[in-house]
Amino acid sequence: MPGGLTPLDDETTMDEWLQQRNQQLAGDPSFGDAGPGDAMIGAPDPRQPMPLSTPDPDAGPWAAMVAQNQALQARNDPLQPMSGAQVYPLDQFDAARRQAQGPGGGSPYDQFAPEAVDKTVRDFLPPAIAPSPPSAPPASSSKRDAARDFGAGWVMDELAKAEGTAGDAGYDATFGGPAARPPGSKKPTELSLDEWSALQAANRKRNGSSATGKFQFMPETLADVRKAMGLTGSEIATQDLQDRMGREVLRMAGYDDFLNGKIDAEAFRHRLAGRFASLPDPQKGDLSHYGQRLGTTPQSLKAAIAAAKAEADHLADVGRYPDNFPWR
Repeated sequence: MPGGLTPLDDETTMDEWLQQRNQQLAGDPSFGDAGPGDAMIGAPDPRQPMPLSTPDPDAGPWAAMVAQNQALQARNDPLQPMSGAQVYPLDQFDAARRQAQGPGGGSPYDQFAPEAVDKTVRDFLPPAIAPSPPSAPPASSSKRDAARDFGAGWVMDELAKAEGTAGDAGYDATFGGPAARPPGSKKPTELSLDEWSALQAANRKRNGSSATGKFQFMPETLADVRKAMGLTGSEIATQDLQDRMGREVLRMAGYDDFLNGKIDAEAFRHRLAGRFASLPDPQKGDLSHYGQRLGTTPQSLKAAIAAAKAEADHLADVGRYPDNFPWR
């Protein structure tokens, strides 16, 4: 054993021994000369300092798990990405979540337990490699982004699933499908709101229902939304505008009161069910408020609302609060 190097015994830890060995190999004269035969087995270069711990065979799976956790938290955790871990952009995460829903089956929220939604990546990382403390993320870049902000996107996606209008095609949905629209009629996304009203009246006569667009707006709801948002009727019912109008319907159903603690989740679900016949009403035994076929399960709706609340609460924790109706 070279001079000055403590034998590895019950009172000397491996890290202590390796630290001394590093000093020796780095040329510390207090530890004498190190010869080639003194190199530790497995060292690529006997003259280079050794690591203070042996390679971790679980490092690869651990990094993969961290990447998955970061993807799941992308919506509600503004933490800076950890070096070396894959972080999915928000639009890719949303697309994957929609794809997981599948055509007409399953719920994209089943994989997110409500109690885990507001977990941060920091909870899964050792302190030595924890990312920087969270800071308030920037405000939404557009009115459409603002409409889906503070958890509203979770509920809006659930509504679209329940109404059978998930995906981009849902923005042009009318009761009975395209064939049920008057001959020569343009798509709803190509019409002004005034033209929407005319289309709704025609569809009610032809098909018995005037439900139109992503959130299956009825004439009375459309009139209320136009008044609340100050819309003139000349605006084109684009995907952007429909999302903003959908957020206004959420406000009318009490979403903001729910976030602020003025009503509980059950009261919010009841008020939503009063506006969307495809939703289960907790005050009707989780059947449709109007006796129609349900488009989602009580469990899926509860999970979406829990995820929305967790996202809004997390944003508040890092100093972000909603402005007054930024989607309008």
